[in-house]
Amino acid sequence: MNDRERQICERALKAYGVQTQLDMMIEEMAELTKAILKWRRGKGLNEGRALLKDVMQEGVDVDIMLMQVETLFPSDDWQLAKYGKLTRLQEKLDKRGA
Repeated sequence: MNDRERQICERALKAYGVQTQLDMMIEEMAELTKAILKWRRGKGLNEGRALLKDVMQEGVDVDIMLMQVETLFPSDDWQLAKYGKLTRLQEKLDKRGA
């Protein structure tokens, strides 16, 4: 996350409060889940494209909220955890030959 993004996230947390933003994170994750399920059930190419756009929009909302959650915790811890999980995923993929 760059400095501009971090400043915006810090402002949002200060303006709306931590609890409110954590609740918003949960809400946005639920909306992403709903959009994914609708996309999976989608019928027809045009409807599928609109539903895919919904998934993308909701995914962006989750990403922005996750950035706010990340500002509540040390960035190094997030990066270390992400690196570890990506490394494990890579190892699993290597074992599958994928």
